Amino acid sequence: GSTPISNSRKAFNHMDFVHYFEGGADATRPRAVVAGSDVIGEMTPAAAQAIVDVMSRARVSASVVVESLSGAVNDIAPDGTAFPWRRQAACLQWYTEPLAADTDAALDWLAGAHVAVQAHSVGAYANYLEADTAPERYFDGNLARLKGIRQKYDPDTLMYSSLSY
Repeated sequence: GSTPISNSRKAFNHMDFVHYFEGGADATRPRAVVAGSDVIGEMTPAAAQAIVDVMSRARVSASVVVESLSGAVNDIAPDGTAFPWRRQAACLQWYTEPLAADTDAALDWLAGAHVAVQAHSVGAYANYLEADTAPERYFDGNLARLKGIRQKYDPDTLMYSSLSY
């Protein structure tokens, strides 16, 4: 029920999509992003309004991708892989590409986005790791089994991740 401030749409073939996210042909520097995620349990009018409010108040150039968690993602049980969010409504992927001078503002915006949807968020997506975030937020009840698998197959932590579990 909200009118967007702006709307843009782009269609890419596979390699153009890859090049877009690496900065494109005109990129003169690597792209740096501040990003995070929230998994929305149920997309209620209040949850949708919270997302709209976050984006309406953004003081940095920012985007949110609202990715439905319906369809094929539901074909696997929530405990079938490390990814537990197979019965929730959507994954929000928050993005901003700050210049070095704007990093603090970007981090503040991301923190505010999390707070704004906190009542509707049940977790986060592990492809958007954030500092000082507990691994339970990414893996929920699957974390204990994931720890066991890691201990069995990689006891010396040869495969490094910035997420400790």
